[in-house]
Amino acid sequence: KRVAEIERKNEQDLYDYAAKVETAQAYEAYLKKYPNGRFAQEARGRLEDMELWKKAKSANTIAAYRNYLSTSKNKSFAQLANDAITDLESKDAWNTIKQSSSKSVIENFIQKYPKSSCLPEANKRLNELTAIELYGQGDLQRAYDKFEAAGGRYSIEYSNRSKYDECLEYVEYKKLNSYTKESDLLAFLKNYPSSKYYD
Repeated sequence: KRVAEIERKNEQDLYDYAAKVETAQAYEAYLKKYPNGRFAQEARGRLEDMELWKKAKSANTIAAYRNYLSTSKNKSFAQLANDAITDLESKDAWNTIKQSSSKSVIENFIQKYPKSSCLPEANKRLNELTAIELYGQGDLQRAYDKFEAAGGRYSIEYSNRSKYDECLEYVEYKKLNSYTKESDLLAFLKNYPSSKYYD
């Protein structure tokens, strides 16, 4: 009876370990030792599920993830599959709107797909559009800050770089005051020989 209790505990421990690490090798190790064990059917189900998930991840398509969800019995990776589907859908959506000049379109995308892998790119685009808006309002300091948040001069559209340059010139000019060194004043004049702040 004692031997049986020890063996029962060993089997439980081995399966608990497999369930904790959640790897095919761990479940295979359990089945090798306990092919007809209390958890054998569940272990085989987990292995089958892992294989289905592996194929879905390898294909990395919406159809593959949906196939996993429809054929898997355990659905151990259902949340990951749904997240992957949402992300792929967000990528398709982003590709259709990434050149949009409408802030509301970008904002709606961010609101709809808050976990999208395209979110950094969407936020950069939103910052650039906000910068253009602030530039049009004459708020060059805040426009510059938003251009920088969008990645700086070489990350924004080519057509907006002259606006960035104008904002940068303004920011550099605002750093100057009555206590500024002569060398710094001369440096500004040299960098911006045609500046509207020249005089």
